[in-house]
Amino acid sequence: MNIELTGTIKSVGPIEKPTETFSKRDVVITIDEDTKYPQVVVAQAVQDTCAKLDELRPGDSATLTCNLRGNEYKDKVYISLQLWKFSINQTTAQPQQATQSNIPDDLPSDMPF
Repeated sequence: MNIELTGTIKSVGPIEKPTETFSKRDVVITIDEDTKYPQVVVAQAVQDTCAKLDELRPGDSATLTCNLRGNEYKDKVYISLQLWKFSINQTTAQPQQATQSNIPDDLPSDMPF
């Protein structure tokens, strides 16, 4: 079952390698932001999709396409959203780095800090 989540990226976790041949990475997205109760949802990328998530930044508006996955373990059912595709709708502006050219030359030398 495909599920599309559109919202704002809250965080992109580090790549985790629980075994030598398996890697996973979590993405947290806030959806339904224009409602009284916005929802914070985590989707998990696996294997090759993990490295592609470097394109996402907190604050980006994005659409995540996921599969709903479920399994049963010791009489409990666990579900997850497995991310397999994403698109960035709008990126956040990167903060300007301080450079030598935008620092005034005429600063007083007796500044208290």
